[in-house]
Amino acid sequence: MTTRRHDRRVLAVSPPDERELVERLRRRDEAAFGALVDTLSPALLRTAMAYVPSRAVAEEVVQETWMAVMRGIDGFQGRASLKTWIFRILTNLARKGNGRERRSLPFSSLIATDDPGGPSVDPDRFLGAEHERYPGHWALAPTPWPTPRRVCSPASSATWSCARSRRCRRLSAS
Repeated sequence: MTTRRHDRRVLAVSPPDERELVERLRRRDEAAFGALVDTLSPALLRTAMAYVPSRAVAEEVVQETWMAVMRGIDGFQGRASLKTWIFRILTNLARKGNGRERRSLPFSSLIATDDPGGPSVDPDRFLGAEHERYPGHWALAPTPWPTPRRVCSPASSATWSCARSRRCRRLSAS
């Protein structure tokens, strides 16, 4: 059985120890990263759940946070503590992800609860299954939409060119 003494050291780091931890993370030290993940992940998860609708989404946000930490550790400037920096990454990702989660809907939620389960389109609009050439096809081809008729007033045609006025009168007459 292995002991996890390093977990307590990472949680309560003093500034010199934090600089050492940051350097170890920059060197991609797996033990340092593992200790940091073990220590901060539960608190990150609790924080993420305040921003997102479900635990599953919160777990995804925490995973994205750890990936962002490893991608951005070389740019960490130390103006805030490492823990503050990591939590800020989490909150930014959770806010961005929460907006995305609100805009997406699972297909199962689109089913109407009062739907009797009948067909959406009247079955009489289709050819029967016994039709020899086109079973199940539309019975009638779609009809074109009516085109709106243009009406030109004599007042508006007074400022037009002769050709445009003739064209307008011809359309109005038809």
